[in-house]
Amino acid sequence: MNYAGIRVNSPNLHVGQKLGFRRSAKVQNEQALAILIMSGSYLGFLPDHLAAGFVGSGLMRKVLPRDVFYRSQFAAVTRKRPAVNRITKLFLDTLVAAHSGQAAEV
Repeated sequence: MNYAGIRVNSPNLHVGQKLGFRRSAKVQNEQALAILIMSGSYLGFLPDHLAAGFVGSGLMRKVLPRDVFYRSQFAAVTRKRPAVNRITKLFLDTLVAAHSGQAAEV
């Protein structure tokens, strides 16, 4: 089976290499990767939130989900000065709340 991955240096690339997969297709984004996977000719890694709809509708299936996966860590960075404004603070609070299971205070 062919393996498709994101073109940029990402965990996607490293995990595939670790498993001994040789990338036969490179794409710029996850939506393009999803199209290749749905063609039935490629295996690839998609984030859970993107794959969920395809898996739920039967268009895709997870392969060895307990054995083959990776987690990504993201960060938000702001300037130290000037201090963050109200909109930026709300965005950061919402971002933290969305990933911690808590509701943001508006």
